[in-house]
Amino acid sequence: MMASRPNPEVMATSPDREWKAIGSLRLNPETEPECFGGGTDERTVTLTAITDEGRAFGVADEPGHASTPLQVDLAPDGTVTTHEVPTHGLSAPIGFLAGDLAVHWHDDVLTVNPLAD
Repeated sequence: MMASRPNPEVMATSPDREWKAIGSLRLNPETEPECFGGGTDERTVTLTAITDEGRAFGVADEPGHASTPLQVDLAPDGTVTTHEVPTHGLSAPIGFLAGDLAVHWHDDVLTVNPLAD
């Protein structure tokens, strides 16, 4: 079973509450926005979790297409890396706990794992 799709209307906050992400926007501690994806020939990005350092995670979809979504890893400097969704159905993180522990929703179970570099 594939994990639930993220809700783009829910704001994710870092454990220290300094960084925020909602939809395709990442907000730094000064609340300055950066937008990712959704342009011409780009997938729509939905950010779902963010760390205290501003590293954000989410998914990228092609609206109106049956393509497989990609996991998105957004570095603090704005570099975007995408990965195929693993076959075991683990979703992008839905949140973080202090100490860079990633929270995932998988097959109706919450899991907490250390964040890999």
